[in-house]
Amino acid sequence: MSCRETTLLDSLNCRHPWHEKRLTSTGLIIDVSDTTKESAESIDTEGLSPAVLASAGSVALALYFYYVRGDKQRGQFVGFWPVTILAMASYFKLEEIKQMLAGDDE
Repeated sequence: MSCRETTLLDSLNCRHPWHEKRLTSTGLIIDVSDTTKESAESIDTEGLSPAVLASAGSVALALYFYYVRGDKQRGQFVGFWPVTILAMASYFKLEEIKQMLAGDDE
C-alpha cells in the first residue's frame, strides 16, 4: 500500500526521505520538511536569555515594592513588566525564525 492510500492514523507512519508527518496536539497533521527541522534545531534555546533574567528581576522588584516597601501601586506597575518583556522577546524571536525560514527558501 502506498502512502497516499493510507488512513489518517496510518499516514503518520508513512515517511519519505524529504518530509515527515506529525500529529499535533489539536489533531491536525502537519508536514515537517528537513529544512524546517534544521532551522528549528539551529535556534538557540539553551540557557537563560536576557529577557528571562530581566523578567525574573522585575518579579523580584515588584514583590519588593509591594510587600517590603508597602508601595502597592508601584509594585503592581512593575509587576506588569515581565509580561511585556517576554512578549517583546517572543516577537523578536519569531521575527528571527521568519527571516531564517525566508533565507532557506531563497
